Amino acid sequence: MLSIGDVKVNTKLILAPLSGVSDLAFRMISREFGAKFAFTEMLNACSIKYKSKKTQSMLLSNSKDKPLGAQILGRDIPIILNALDVIQKSGVDLIDFNAACPVRKVVRRGEGAALLKEPKTLKKIVRELVKHTTLPITVKIRSGWSHNEINAPDMAKLLEDAGASAIFIHARPQTQLYSGRADYELIRKVKSSLNIPLIGSGDIFTPADVKRMLDETGCDAALAARGAIGNPWIFKQTDYFLKTGRLLKPPTIKQKIKVMLQHLDMMIELYGEKRATARFRLFIPSYLKGISGARKVKARMAQMKIRRQLKDALATLNQPSYS
Repeated sequence: MLSIGDVKVNTKLILAPLSGVSDLAFRMISREFGAKFAFTEMLNACSIKYKSKKTQSMLLSNSKDKPLGAQILGRDIPIILNALDVIQKSGVDLIDFNAACPVRKVVRRGEGAALLKEPKTLKKIVRELVKHTTLPITVKIRSGWSHNEINAPDMAKLLEDAGASAIFIHARPQTQLYSGRADYELIRKVKSSLNIPLIGSGDIFTPADVKRMLDETGCDAALAARGAIGNPWIFKQTDYFLKTGRLLKPPTIKQKIKVMLQHLDMMIELYGEKRATARFRLFIPSYLKGISGARKVKARMAQMKIRRQLKDALATLNQPSYS
């Protein structure tokens, strides 16, 4: 049982906060296939201050979307605390602070992974968050700013001392972005220095990857990010694999098509048909990865503006009858 503060979840695989991806529909389709703990998209504290409708919509949830974490991005403490107040009222169960985002426009503002170069500032932010809420506060970090500035072990201990209830670590430095391999040996070193849970991130695409992360690092759980896009089955598959050592059969083409249309229908409820279909294009290549004939479907993606067009394109792969 994974315990983060008073949040207890029987899982070894958590659904990450993914910008532009982790909306309510994505979370619910993932939960249907075994995701027991999920995050909203990353929430910009300044956008919350200025009451951005887009950011407010990211907090949409329901009674089945539990337990739920929300991740805050920022660096100005008064603005972060304002965002904390708004987010708490939405009913989330945990707050994560982002000190890991490597994107240029974020680090230019001194946010995300840029805070790894400012340990005192980051510690102060976390202390203030802990002081102003009864919810568990966690922090997402990277291994460091660059390969010459790896400071995750010291940073994680500092954040534990500041009151963090758990640490999430993406084992690549900011300058590496998402290329190369994640450093699992570093995660092991960080884990050995902590008394709070550590959740490892990086290169999680299969149940075997989750087991490797757990076995090689000793961390308490793994974080599914890119590996969960178009692949909600990873949660049920991982749970089964860790319990039995055996792999479940992969979903058939027919099953994938059914889930794709179900996922799209959930998005249509949120955004309306045209907007949902446009947003769903992001997921199509991942859902159809490795399927013969998928190239033709992908080639028609730009023309897909309504559900019927996607359904017709998928029918070229298989001929199931779905409403």
